[in-house]
Amino acid sequence: MKTQFVMFANDSTSATLVGFCNEISIGADGWAMIAPFGDHPSPALLPDGKGGMKKVPAIQRIDKTGADAMVATFHNEQRGFRKFIKGCNIYVGHPHVPGLGKFYPDKEAKGVFADLEVRADGLYGLPVFTNEGSELVEGADLAKRLKAFSGDLCDSEDCGMVNGKPCYRPMKIVSAGLTNNPHLPVHFFNADDTLAEPAEAGPANVKTNNTTNTMKKKLIALFAALSLKPTFANAAEPTDTEMESAIGEIETKVATFANDKTAWETATTGIKKKLVGLAASVGITFANEAEITDPAATIAQIEEKIKGNATALTDANTRFANERADRIKDELALGISSGRITAAEQADWERRLKTEAQFANERTALRALAAKVKTTSITLQRGGKTEQVDISDPKARATFANEVMGAIAVELKLNRTKDHTRIYAEAQRRHPALFEGMQSVDIKMPGKKK
Repeated sequence: MKTQFVMFANDSTSATLVGFCNEISIGADGWAMIAPFGDHPSPALLPDGKGGMKKVPAIQRIDKTGADAMVATFHNEQRGFRKFIKGCNIYVGHPHVPGLGKFYPDKEAKGVFADLEVRADGLYGLPVFTNEGSELVEGADLAKRLKAFSGDLCDSEDCGMVNGKPCYRPMKIVSAGLTNNPHLPVHFFNADDTLAEPAEAGPANVKTNNTTNTMKKKLIALFAALSLKPTFANAAEPTDTEMESAIGEIETKVATFANDKTAWETATTGIKKKLVGLAASVGITFANEAEITDPAATIAQIEEKIKGNATALTDANTRFANERADRIKDELALGISSGRITAAEQADWERRLKTEAQFANERTALRALAAKVKTTSITLQRGGKTEQVDISDPKARATFANEVMGAIAVELKLNRTKDHTRIYAEAQRRHPALFEGMQSVDIKMPGKKK
């Protein structure tokens, strides 16, 4: 099924309804029904496609599939004491639901669900109240008591149409609200509108027994919140000895949390100190670790700096490689022109010079070689390029001189036969070393056989 952003809020006095919010009751074991199974007509708010919400008549389907998903999500998000105390809160009504905030000005949580489970008839939760929350449901002023809960459910799956209305299956519980206006057919608290069990003894013991039972329920909820499973002969009525032993487990667990907190703070301080040093290494300055208020943001800043440096390093390596390649070409040309290596040896020396770690050593070795071939090379500039010419080789010298004179003839638009004297004089002026000692150069005419 496709999951949609559909929410139902079921406090019947609400002017605008968002989400499914369902009445619950507290049982003898401290657990309370959040939502009963079944298809329940309920107004819902859906996105209108314009950034707002629209209210539509709908059916909220509460079944085992949806309830199982709510419990699984709750358990995944509630691991650890810190997450527990910030988890599925209990409020007066639904102050955080869009459109309902003006009806519920009190935004403070009055308790939290310690655990959720699926039972035969619906979704149940184990509530733990603050002192203020306990007063709201058990206070002496009956007129101010709130008798039921309303579960705020969302992340609904589209289940098609039921009796002409769109039907949705809620898959997540967000919070619960205390209310006296049930929308769904769920139970209220206890028959006497309190969270405590009816007194078993005479009237004089009613307050004492109720208080004791209420404390036991709160402790049971606290056990669940801390993932403790103390052994009770009768879970509904643990003995004082069993409760004392269980409280000892709570003390140990809380001490562990305190140690974990101290260890975390120590580790965080150490991490920040290392971040100061790491930041400095990439040019980001902090006077001390106290200046790092958001380690994650600082790490992201360092990462960005490193990426920039890596890009610059890549560019530098590319330029270095190109420069190295040019130097190798120059060394090989010099080796050949000086007669220290032959053209046949060029490839081997190129391979040796390309070994970066050995470049300096190989270049020194190449330059130390004695000349194998007698050469008399000169360096000429032609067409913006530097060229080596071995003037001791008559054929190579004449070929190069002919190329130079031919180029001058084209450049000056001269006839290479009729204007031979002028061309030759211009070539000598430009490249005196090339023509030194040469008596004449035969200019090759177009189509002339060699």
